[in-house]
Amino acid sequence: MDSLGQIAKNVFKRRIQRKAYIFSLIIFAGGLTTLSFLSPYLDKNLFRTYAHSDITEFFSVFVYLLCIMLWSLCWIGLTLWFVARTAFRLNDVGTPGWPLALALYALSVVNNYHPGPVECWLLVISLIGVLCALALPSSGRAGKPEQAG
Repeated sequence: MDSLGQIAKNVFKRRIQRKAYIFSLIIFAGGLTTLSFLSPYLDKNLFRTYAHSDITEFFSVFVYLLCIMLWSLCWIGLTLWFVARTAFRLNDVGTPGWPLALALYALSVVNNYHPGPVECWLLVISLIGVLCALALPSSGRAGKPEQAG
C-alpha cells in the first residue's frame, strides 16, 4: 500500500494527453451550460408556489435550500475537476502544471472581486493559458506518462 506522501506525489505528477483534455473541456463547457440554465429557475424560487400550508411552505423552502446547496457543490466540483485536468495537461506539456493551473484559475476569478479595466484582461490571460494547454504538444520526457483516470 502506498503512503499518503506517495499518493500526493503521484497526483501532482499525473499527465493526460490532448484528446482526454479536449473531452474534459467539452464536459466542463456542458456542465457550466447546464448549471447556468438552472440558475434562473433557482433564482425565482418556484418551489413556494405549490405550498398551501405552513408545513408545505417549510418543506418547499427546505427543498429549495437543498437544491441551492447541490447546485453550488456541482459548480465547485466541476471547477476543481477542470483545474486538475488542466494541471495534468500542463504536466504533459512539460511545465509545472499545478502552480500554473491554480494561477490561471486565480486570474479568472479576480475580476469577480475587484472589477476594473485592468482586471478584465486577466480573464483573457487565463483563457490564453487554457488554449495553450490545449494546443501545445506533449513533451518528450523520458518515461511512460501516467494517465489520469
